[in-house]
Amino acid sequence: MARSRNIKPGFYTNEDLVECSFAARLLFPGLWMLADREGRLEDRPKRIKMSIFPADNVNIDELLYELEIRGFIKRYTADGKKVISIPAFHEHQSPHGKEQDSVLPDENGIYKVKKRNKNDLVTGEHVLVKSLVGIESSASTVQAPDQHHASPPDSLIPDSLIPNSIKPPIPPLEIEDEKPKSNPPSDDGLTREAESHFDTFWKVYPKKVGKDQAAKVFKKIKKPAETITLILEALAWQVNSEQWTRDNGQYIPNPSTYLNAGRWKDEKPPDNVIFCRRKDDLKSKAQAPQRENFSEKDYGMGVMDL
Repeated sequence: MARSRNIKPGFYTNEDLVECSFAARLLFPGLWMLADREGRLEDRPKRIKMSIFPADNVNIDELLYELEIRGFIKRYTADGKKVISIPAFHEHQSPHGKEQDSVLPDENGIYKVKKRNKNDLVTGEHVLVKSLVGIESSASTVQAPDQHHASPPDSLIPDSLIPNSIKPPIPPLEIEDEKPKSNPPSDDGLTREAESHFDTFWKVYPKKVGKDQAAKVFKKIKKPAETITLILEALAWQVNSEQWTRDNGQYIPNPSTYLNAGRWKDEKPPDNVIFCRRKDDLKSKAQAPQRENFSEKDYGMGVMDL
């Protein structure tokens, strides 16, 4: 997902960047827009090309290599994921306070999550980290100033894009024992796990009405991961059922009604069941033969002559 980023005049006069090809120079700010708030994005050249150069015949791998050898990006694999990181990202970018946390690890396999206040804004005071490399998954609160904003984003000068190879390394962060708030809710009240499962439900459900109301109902489901599996299994046959396909889907329940009533628990009818038509159709067919034979009957039989 592309995001809004800052670009300053100094970008165009960077002495190292001008040594790159024109396409590589155009690709670089495009990577900023694809990167998350930590300056990371998935190393998927085909997807990057479709996002930045959808109509151009360029080799993204070659362009990434141009940027990598000059230190503008890093390409690595950590925790089984191929990642591109932009080392100087936070020297000239200030992500929105509500922008989603990174879901990609750094070079050491560390996942960093910003601590947020009650309005879901990052505080800049703590960093929550967890490592999935070689140890059991854990999370701790790191007490440290926000190193990323040591310089204001508007101070983008030509040298700000050059990697900090001559600067001393930042000392390791000290980890304190404090359990972070896991799986924070989104704006609509869904946890991130539940939100992901609800999005899956919404994509496959055939009737797209009342999304907000459906999300509120889905939020009440205690085991969303298990439930979404049952829902998908039920929808596989329900979307082809006689009730749902009749009259262009007129009788498909609203999503919130489906969830609130637990309709995924409905039993699938046997394959050899033949569904009857509506009562009105049966009634009209029963009356049809009488109307057709009306003129053939002799209603004069048995009538006495006076």
